[in-house]
Amino acid sequence: MIYVTGDIHGNISRFEDKAISQLKRGDYLIVCGDFGFIWEGTRQEEKVLNFLARQRYAILFVDGCHENFDRLQKYPVTEWNGGKVRRIKQNIIHLMRGQVYEIEGKRIFTMGGGCSSDLELRQLRGTKWWPEETPSTEEMAEGVDNLFRYNLTVDYIITHECPTKVKNLLVNELDNFNSVTAFFDEVCQQVKYKHWFFGSVHKDMHLSSAHTALFQRILPLEVPGSRKAAEEEQNTKGGRRRPSAKAAAQPQSEEQNDTDSSYDELRAGYRQRYGRAGRAARMELEGLAGEYESVAQDDTLKVSYEPEETAEPADDSAGFDDWDSIMSDEMVERLKRRAPDSDDTDL
Repeated sequence: MIYVTGDIHGNISRFEDKAISQLKRGDYLIVCGDFGFIWEGTRQEEKVLNFLARQRYAILFVDGCHENFDRLQKYPVTEWNGGKVRRIKQNIIHLMRGQVYEIEGKRIFTMGGGCSSDLELRQLRGTKWWPEETPSTEEMAEGVDNLFRYNLTVDYIITHECPTKVKNLLVNELDNFNSVTAFFDEVCQQVKYKHWFFGSVHKDMHLSSAHTALFQRILPLEVPGSRKAAEEEQNTKGGRRRPSAKAAAQPQSEEQNDTDSSYDELRAGYRQRYGRAGRAARMELEGLAGEYESVAQDDTLKVSYEPEETAEPADDSAGFDDWDSIMSDEMVERLKRRAPDSDDTDL
């Protein structure tokens, strides 16, 4: 089985989640960006990676805006399941930008990266930032070429960022539109897909039959709202198993009937959007890279600046409340109690 979750930001406690503990040998867990375990290159960090490497399932991730791209790009590029990857460990794999993979018979398009909404704050606090977080025109063009190889049709799209119109529903910001969201706007219009998962907004929300925002939840890679997806998600909670045939034959309660009704509505909406009668004509994507080249350059110019020295906070503890809106509670607490790494600390 293939499962998907949101940003982890190097938080090892996320792997203590009951749903993750139920993953079996041969399963896949895909992280929608901000993996965060390849950051400082310390012995402690290597111990964490070795711990993850001992898990019986594979950990796949697209990159986000909070990655150390200097370190990530040192891993050699190889091919895996039809697309380019960087293999961190035997079972830890970086899914690169603009690739299409075939995993368990499912065709998955990936595009990591984005444009940091917290760039000014990171510059102000002296936090590391890499311009490579934003996909280049070449990476977008490669993604377009790979989509054409599959006739602009995939099963699932997994990214860190999301289309502009989707982000506007979740984040009330003036700068939601950038080169990455613009590219995804076009992909959203031109590519046939079953569902799109993304993680940048740090919310768990099923938006429609087409898009799901993920943060801490672990969902099966099935169309959310379908009965199969609901069954698989239930199976990962607290080690619960599928009901026996005898139990399944028992009369359903009114609550269960209501749930089935909601499933039917979601499935009907899915069929309406993606069924034969509901498919809109698709425009070709030729020339897309050229169309967005100027947008990408403008976005790079906007963020290429040095922070003002006078804006430095008075002390290292100042401003943590400002981080709550852009980072998980776990990451905020981790920063507050940050201490030097110890080489002798065991997992």
